Amino acid sequence: MQGTGKLSEELLVTSYVVNVEGPVDVGWVNAEETTAFMAYVTRVIGSTGLDDFRILGNPQANGGGTDVVLQATHAEDGDADAVGDQLMLEVTEADLAAQAENPILGLSASLGHVTATDDSVVTYVQRKRKQQADLTPASVIA
Repeated sequence: MQGTGKLSEELLVTSYVVNVEGPVDVGWVNAEETTAFMAYVTRVIGSTGLDDFRILGNPQANGGGTDVVLQATHAEDGDADAVGDQLMLEVTEADLAAQAENPILGLSASLGHVTATDDSVVTYVQRKRKQQADLTPASVIA
């Protein structure tokens, strides 16, 4: 039987505006509190492609250690080179468990624009390890 909880009790959704040239780590989240992680990028300004879009894992929750690429876009995924184009990457609990020898404590999307005049919105969706009742979803635009 399915639970009757709200999505906000199971998922955490956070959005960031990214408007820099070259790869940047968008924001680090705690992997110990996460069973699945999705990064979703939407182009909002620009007509050049992305240099980089991937999900990184790190042995430190704040990204202070050596990054490990967990998922990355490929040429066949498209280039997200027009307003409204979207790309998605996700990491499952099995992907995180595969890193057991070097546990992943932090997760982040890395995104790079070809030019600094391009803008994208990156949205993280995390499935929480523990449900919390009566939460209201909150969006953060950084």
